[in-house]
Amino acid sequence: FIQLQLLVPGETAAPGTLAGKSGAPSHQVAGVPFAVTVNAVDGAWNLINTVTDTIGITSSDGLAVLPPNAALSSGTANFNIYLQTPGNAMLTAQDLTTTSILSNTSPAIEVKKAFTITKMADPIEPIAGESITYTIIITRSSFADASTVHLTDTLPVTVTGIVSSTAGGLACSGTGPVVCTLASLSANASAALTVTGAVSAAALHNEQLVNLAQVSADGMTAAESAQVATTVKTLADLSISKSENLSGTVLGAVITYTLRITNTGPSYARSVYVTDTLPLSVSVGSVVAVTPTNLFGGESVSGVSVMWMTDTLPVIDS
Repeated sequence: FIQLQLLVPGETAAPGTLAGKSGAPSHQVAGVPFAVTVNAVDGAWNLINTVTDTIGITSSDGLAVLPPNAALSSGTANFNIYLQTPGNAMLTAQDLTTTSILSNTSPAIEVKKAFTITKMADPIEPIAGESITYTIIITRSSFADASTVHLTDTLPVTVTGIVSSTAGGLACSGTGPVVCTLASLSANASAALTVTGAVSAAALHNEQLVNLAQVSADGMTAAESAQVATTVKTLADLSISKSENLSGTVLGAVITYTLRITNTGPSYARSVYVTDTLPLSVSVGSVVAVTPTNLFGGESVSGVSVMWMTDTLPVIDS
């Protein structure tokens, strides 16, 4: 007994050959367990069935769920492994009893994603103050069924008034985030979540809204995720009306002008300037009131013109 032999799915022991085994590792699915075999062997890869040393398994996948250390029985032992990270991973078997025994490392094992997540937003350039709809479709890998599926959809904070609908058996609740569960999802099967909400009228022009979906199932220690980003556009509809009230008809009478500025949206208006130019025969007196208070701040006077400015004019306010 001089070395260990690690066999992963797809490989078969072949004593007397140079490599000691034949075949190639078959791909695995993130979060789905599979069994590996560790043998105590001699220099020609023959099984030595008297060895009872304790074996430990390590992985290049830092998130892998690995089995506890275990002793060989009649020179062999099986271990269950849960790889977690899509890509490639290797496993190594080590003898923890006799450290001079040669370890054995597997070839790279391809790890497939557990789910495919398709995520869409409509429109891709939503208008502040109007609705946006997100559609999330999760499809299970074709290689294995999934049990106890969890889907979480985290919406931007500026999207409110959430209404959701589902297909494929998802049961969902909540609005920030929307959390869904599904007892099982067969290989190649899909389930869908549709979420509709309103983009805040106060959202800024060109603001990025990011919606993140995460899905996991039994056996997975890390959720798989996908996101979609949209760019907010703003649209304000401003109108102004003006009325006057004359206190008399003689020279020196006081005229009161009332301006009403209205934003019917759907978005907040930004950097709004209002200029009221009076007749040359009318001298500027004082501003009686601004409602809402401080919305436009203090006025500035230049000759017979009075100007106000506000950074933000909400919808319908005036």
